[in-house]
Amino acid sequence: MHLTNILLRGPRKLPRGNIKAGKYRLVKLVTDINKARQIEEYKIEEQNMFLLRHPFLSVEEERGYVADQNKHEKWLTEKRLLVLKKFEKHTKLGDHLCDLRSGESWDR
Repeated sequence: MHLTNILLRGPRKLPRGNIKAGKYRLVKLVTDINKARQIEEYKIEEQNMFLLRHPFLSVEEERGYVADQNKHEKWLTEKRLLVLKKFEKHTKLGDHLCDLRSGESWDR
């Protein structure tokens, strides 16, 4: 009976205890592909940091560009138009219920 329980349990797929710490933790093997991917990620990150350190426009030029684009004003006008579109049509309750009145032949 004990042998059957052991054999039916099968091979252990996970280590005992915490898989991130301790004697039986899972450790990923470092391969050449993983190294190459990580090196490429570091190169891309270094290029991004370089571009952030040395921007194409100065701070003053960027302020002038944004002011020239009027992005904030355009956004505000679009927002106001959306609000006006929602509340544009004023209707009365009778306008909504006029379809119910069409079948009242006894009311004439």
